[in-house]
Amino acid sequence: MRLEFSHEEYMKRHESIVRHLEENRLDALLMTAEPNVNYFSGWRNFIPWWTYSRPYILIIPIDRDPILMVQGFQHFDASRDSWFKDVRSYDSLVGVPAEQVSSVFRELGLIGKRIGLELGYEQRVFMPIKDFENIKQSLDGCEFVDASALIWKQRMNKSLEEIAAHQRACEIGNKVFCEVFANTREGMTEKDVARLVGRTIGEEGGEQGFLIILSGP
Repeated sequence: MRLEFSHEEYMKRHESIVRHLEENRLDALLMTAEPNVNYFSGWRNFIPWWTYSRPYILIIPIDRDPILMVQGFQHFDASRDSWFKDVRSYDSLVGVPAEQVSSVFRELGLIGKRIGLELGYEQRVFMPIKDFENIKQSLDGCEFVDASALIWKQRMNKSLEEIAAHQRACEIGNKVFCEVFANTREGMTEKDVARLVGRTIGEEGGEQGFLIILSGP
């Protein structure tokens, strides 16, 4: 298992989100956005593009460990890198089968229950809307509720491990700025500067996220 944070950290996140669900009278949380899946499961999908045709679904019930559903190609990595054991795969290359999702919901006794979804502020459902509607129809009887507020309430409360990670990222960022400004010369292009930024981030032990470089007056 390769987790970015400790197993105890993910357990605390799980216990906290379950409390939020109970306080809001929700029976489960269904998430599809990679940042949320990563935050609550520990698994990161290292692909250089977003694919909406093979989504992943994380189900967090209030009375048991989560279940993660991924396309078969991703099953090994997701099983290895999630803090919980129940990782399931589907074979379809174009969308997660709605009947497979409804089967899991029936297994968990969630049909007819209140289900939280990523519907609000800065949240996304990472699959085609038609596929999402098919899944909702397969869960006939469930009440779907916007859970964005409780997701943000959870994620804005930083643990000591998260604070340490932020501090380390800031240390790397500071070294990168110092190195790049000291070595940027007249005649360099924006791509030259971007390569210098990326190389320095890697040398300092970081990972490059999005990069914006502006030049001109």
